[in-house]
Amino acid sequence: MDGYEKHTETYEITFSYADAKTKVIEVVKEIQNKKLPKTPEKSEEVKTGDTTMILLPIGIAVLTVAGIGIVLWRIRRTKR
Repeated sequence: MDGYEKHTETYEITFSYADAKTKVIEVVKEIQNKKLPKTPEKSEEVKTGDTTMILLPIGIAVLTVAGIGIVLWRIRRTKR
């Protein structure tokens, strides 16, 4: 029973059996299972909680490489 909580209450039913001619006894007890709350559907997009701005570290790396390049270029130029 998908979407429902199982009913776990038990009932005790007693009846007397006289002889082989006793008719079949049917007992009907109507129970109601509780409906479980629906779970939200999963979205296609993965949410990791990471809000890092990726452009900032990339920009710093580019500026660092450019700075090292300029320093090496000036060192070579002054040695000649």
